[in-house]
Amino acid sequence: MRKLYVGVTIILVTAFSLLSCKNSPVGAQLDEDIQEESVKKTVNSISAEMSNALPTVESANAEENSNRLMADAGEDQTLMATSVETQVTLDGSGSTDPEGDRLTYQWILNGNEVSTEETFTFSLERGTFEFVLTVSDGNESASDEVTIIVTNTPPVADAGEDIVINATELLTTVDLDGSGTSDVNGDRIAINWLLDDVEVGSGAFLTIDLEVGTYNFTLTADDGFGGTDSDDVTVNIVNPIPTASAHIVAAALGSSSTFDATSSNDPSGGLLTYIWDFGNGESSSESIASYFYPNSGSFEVTLTVTNVSGVSDTYTETITVEGRPYVDYNENGTFNRGIDQIIPLSEFADGKYKNDRNAVVIPALTPLISSEKIDIKAERLTVRSNIYADKDIKLEAKKGVLDVSGSDLIAGKKIKLKGDGLLADNANFMAREIDFNSKESLSSVNSILTASKKIDLKSKRSMDISYSTFTSKEVSIKSNAMIDQTGTIIDADKIKIKEKDKDHYDDDDDDDDDDDDDDDDDRKKDKKSKKDKDRKKKGRS
Repeated sequence: MRKLYVGVTIILVTAFSLLSCKNSPVGAQLDEDIQEESVKKTVNSISAEMSNALPTVESANAEENSNRLMADAGEDQTLMATSVETQVTLDGSGSTDPEGDRLTYQWILNGNEVSTEETFTFSLERGTFEFVLTVSDGNESASDEVTIIVTNTPPVADAGEDIVINATELLTTVDLDGSGTSDVNGDRIAINWLLDDVEVGSGAFLTIDLEVGTYNFTLTADDGFGGTDSDDVTVNIVNPIPTASAHIVAAALGSSSTFDATSSNDPSGGLLTYIWDFGNGESSSESIASYFYPNSGSFEVTLTVTNVSGVSDTYTETITVEGRPYVDYNENGTFNRGIDQIIPLSEFADGKYKNDRNAVVIPALTPLISSEKIDIKAERLTVRSNIYADKDIKLEAKKGVLDVSGSDLIAGKKIKLKGDGLLADNANFMAREIDFNSKESLSSVNSILTASKKIDLKSKRSMDISYSTFTSKEVSIKSNAMIDQTGTIIDADKIKIKEKDKDHYDDDDDDDDDDDDDDDDDRKKDKKSKKDKDRKKKGRS
């Protein structure tokens, strides 16, 4: 450093001398350009010599420092808080002594000694802290400062897992849980819930009622120290599909059929409504229903269950209501519970039944099968069931109409139908002989009559046999009024059709038939005459 000062002094003195000569009388005589050039050369020469002769300022400082005791508290630190108190490590190992003496350390924070170790760990809250490290070799000491900044760590928002649930009501209650939100600083967190940017609640927990749909909620967290965070959660309220299930017990006509829908369920556990369609226009809204069918037959029963969200499911089952004969007191052809009376099948066990005072109905699907014969007599008689007998089927309505429309009657020998009126439309008859006898009108439209021997139809009033088919060896059709034969097909070896003022004979034996009828009349007259004579004889005696 001393040589540096000397060199600078020489430069300054030389420059001053040259400038002084320039202003002297002698200097004035010198050429101005020569003087300036001379000064430059002199300065440059001296500078070059100094560059080679003097050490740099930095080298001089390093040399000076290497001979001094130095304290090194380490680099300044900026840390984010990891907890209420953050662990910070301070390191004074960079401190040096030129003579290698053992050093002692003293760390001071806010005027208080916090450690005497070379390196140590210290817990700090948020803030800025100035530590002073003083090292000593026993003769002299040195100090250094280090700044530690512990910054605020924002909270971590946690709105919970996304939610997918089944609707349980028109409005479904949903619980949102933000309790997983945390703050390492231990700050009290302000939590708010937003739905479509509109605040709907505050606090870690939110209970809200929602319709079916998808909703996006945002949880915001604020620690009050400028730290904020947010988290989203999606809530999907789905419309569950219920399952319709039923247990049905079909009873015979006159008994109650039961319908149980309690096995139906809704995945959400919500309430269900029930609608039973009994297949005949009647219905019920009970989960367990009882129903008396007014008619026998097959019915397609449908159960519809609907949950609170309006979603439905259906169950369909076809049931059979077996028929039972009954007394039709109100004569409407339909079983009316509490009015009409079921006739037990046991009364038909021998194939016979008689009721001269009431109308009787044999509804569809009534199991009337006999190994011998069926013989049913009633004041009025309606048959809607198929009847089978190995021998004869005899049906009679004594004071009213005999109606067998839509039925199949099959007998091994003879089918005999008799009534004040006779309806046999859309029916099927098969036997050895078929005999229809009506005191009033007779209708057998669109029916099939098949007999291996004879078909005999008699009516005292009009007869309609249109679009029916007759197949037999012999067909006899008689009416005291007009006969409608539109579309009728008759396939027989011998056909006799007689209506008022009209006779139709389709074979060569028609005269013989007339004679046979006359013979029958004569025989009846002879029997009557004989009975009269017998009575007269008894009277005399």
